[in-house]
Formats: sequence, structure tokens, C-alpha cells
Amino acid sequence: MNTTSTPSEGSPETPAELLSRLAWDRFPNCPGLTNASERRDEIRRRAAALIEGGADAEDALDEAQTAYDREHVVVNGWHVPTYGRALPSDFGVLALRAIEEHCAGPQAWGLSPDEVTLAPLASPAHDRWMMVKKRDGLPADVWPRGHVTLAGLLKLRVRKRENALVRPA
Repeated sequence: MNTTSTPSEGSPETPAELLSRLAWDRFPNCPGLTNASERRDEIRRRAAALIEGGADAEDALDEAQTAYDREHVVVNGWHVPTYGRALPSDFGVLALRAIEEHCAGPQAWGLSPDEVTLAPLASPAHDRWMMVKKRDGLPADVWPRGHVTLAGLLKLRVRKRENALVRPA
């Protein structure tokens, strides 16, 4: 069992206590990241499983963080799971642009872009997301308006490039 003594208490620190302390120190709440505590808790949960298998706490946290970051992308200040999907490097930027365009339209139901992010949908191609409200995770709109596809995001990229090439006379 991996235990260490804490100087203040003099009693052995359990792996769970050590992990909790290390995770809090290494992953404080990040400004601009709405679900930082969820990220920290998930990394801590994954690291605990590694520690139970015999890993050192620091190594377990490093491995858990690497795995978490590999499986998530930040969209509008929110870590969104990718579940191993191959996504373009500018996915977060494209997703934010889709959210901003949606919220600028009449169908936005009074939501501002700051209140919306994406959640993955189960689909055979793993290329669909739903716009959800950050505060409760509920859909921000009805299908199909509130859904985003990878193809749709890539079309936004092409449109952005085309608009940059067209200069007003």
C-alpha cells in the first residue's frame, strides 16, 4: 500500500488522500475553463485506478492527465470528450464559430455564445455533436438546428478562407 507521512499530522496519508492533495495542487481551477473541477475529478478517478494497480501517485497523475487531455478538446471554455475521434487541430475554434453563428440567429432562444458548448452524440461515424447549455447540459436547440457535424465545421473553415480571399473593391 502506498502511504506517506504528512508532516502536519504525523500519520500515514492514504493513497486517496495523497491523490486528492496532489490533484488539487496540480490542477487548480483554471480561469476561462468552466468545467475545470470535472476535469480534475476525472483525472483523480483515473489516477486512483492506476494507483490501485501499483503505480506511483505522481506517475499515475501524469498518465491520467495525458490520457484525459488526449481524449478531450476545449470548446468555448469547456472540456468536451472526443472518445478517440480524429479531429482537426482547429476543432475548438470551428466549434466556437458554429456556436456564435447559431446564437446570432433568431433560433437561439436568447442564449449567448458564452452559455453554449458541445456534447458528443453517439453516431456510427462519431462526427456529430449537440449544442448544449453549459449550466445544465440540456440541449440548446432542437434537432437539426442544434446539431453540429464535422462536415459542417469543415465547411465553416472553407467559407472563412473564401471570405478572406474576397476583398472589397
